[in-house]
Amino acid sequence: MHVRIPLRDGVYLNATLYKPYKATAPLPIVFKLSPYPDDFYDPADPTLAEHVYIYAYVDVRGRGDSEGSFSTH
Repeated sequence: MHVRIPLRDGVYLNATLYKPYKATAPLPIVFKLSPYPDDFYDPADPTLAEHVYIYAYVDVRGRGDSEGSFSTH
């Protein structure tokens, strides 16, 4: 599932969420912020969703489908 995360300055970050199939209650979430597209993710990370965590792979500002400007500083 893809979602947009609003930031205080009005920029939106793109995130790909992996969550347990039958989750009905709030769950802890693990964020991974990366300048690389989500097709480069560590294949083991989405398995967190099999163990009662939500896993969010988030494109940093200005990379992937996220808005804003990317800076290496």
